[in-house]
Amino acid sequence: MSDNSWIEIDLGKVAANASVIKRKLAPSGASMCAVVKADGYGVGADPLVGVLSQCGTDMFAVFGADQARALSFRAFTQPILLMAPVRTLVHPEPLDELIAQQRLHFTIHDLTHLKQVNQIGIDRSAAIPVHLMLDTGMSRSGLSFEQFGAAVKLTHDMPGVELTGLMTHAATAEADEAFLNTQRERFVQAVKMVDPDLQDDVTLHMANSAATCRGASYHFDMVRVGLSLLGYDHGLCEDLQPVMKWCSKLMHVQSYPAGRVVGYGSTFTLQRQSLLGVVPVGFADGYPLSLSSLGKVKVMTDTGEKIVPVIGRVNMDQIVLDLTDINGSGLAVGTNVQVIDDSRDSECSLVKLAELGNTHVYEMLCRLSWHVPRRYSTTPVASLQQVATSHE
Repeated sequence: MSDNSWIEIDLGKVAANASVIKRKLAPSGASMCAVVKADGYGVGADPLVGVLSQCGTDMFAVFGADQARALSFRAFTQPILLMAPVRTLVHPEPLDELIAQQRLHFTIHDLTHLKQVNQIGIDRSAAIPVHLMLDTGMSRSGLSFEQFGAAVKLTHDMPGVELTGLMTHAATAEADEAFLNTQRERFVQAVKMVDPDLQDDVTLHMANSAATCRGASYHFDMVRVGLSLLGYDHGLCEDLQPVMKWCSKLMHVQSYPAGRVVGYGSTFTLQRQSLLGVVPVGFADGYPLSLSSLGKVKVMTDTGEKIVPVIGRVNMDQIVLDLTDINGSGLAVGTNVQVIDDSRDSECSLVKLAELGNTHVYEMLCRLSWHVPRRYSTTPVASLQQVATSHE
């Protein structure tokens, strides 16, 4: 594990973001499923579950059985939804206790998958809660409209499953509300066609973070939120607060003359006498190569926080900063920097860096290497709410 840089995560802000989402759900009365797949999008599923289980989360969602096993030992009572088409489980299985308690829910993606999950339940003398996934336009996985109706009928005669939810997944909620509405209408019509009264007996859900922030018409009975709990909202909810920042220190500071080239490939040439600093992070740690000569870093100087550019190519484990414009601010080896800060809109916020690197916040989070230590803190939610109110 490296000590050259570290990632600070404020679990108090996670709780505050959950409160924001719960307030958004109040008009619809929908419940909240917290998505913590990919180890909580790189933040850490275990600590996220620890705080979210105490602040109104009704269900957790992960991708596969391995992720559910990693959480199964935690002392929480909420069910876990498997979002991948899990088709087999060994027997005995560490998840058997959750299955016996009907706390492990399966997402069904095709008719064969439904039969396979039914067999998993029969083998354990249990009725596994299942959520039928309707493909309304994602074209990635899930039941077709014809399969959807057939699956509903099949569940009535299957002793190993219990129909618990009907769901779909929004493909464009952050950018294209027109298509989101199309998907919503397709979902509503499909539910009405299979059984007009069925929606009163099962949980209906389609909204991801972006759709949740867009309004109650997408909430149905439950929403599935992940990114918004970490404070990233596609610009749709200003009350959310980013929970993480990536910190490091200058490990080398030196002056170079105009005309010198910088880094691998000599992709950057100094146009003036320049003071350069080296920070020990790179693409092996999760800092994208695409931010070469594009990224920005916050330097914590004696005279305040200063934003400086990354110059030259991002290395495997180093980046070079141009410190020239803040020279004389007490810069030295050991000066603190924030490679990613926890603001919403600074030049080195996660959102801005993702835009500069032509990537996405999801990828930026998930690519952060686990050899970079995570350090967790908890700011009281009341204090965070006071700060938010003071900025309104």
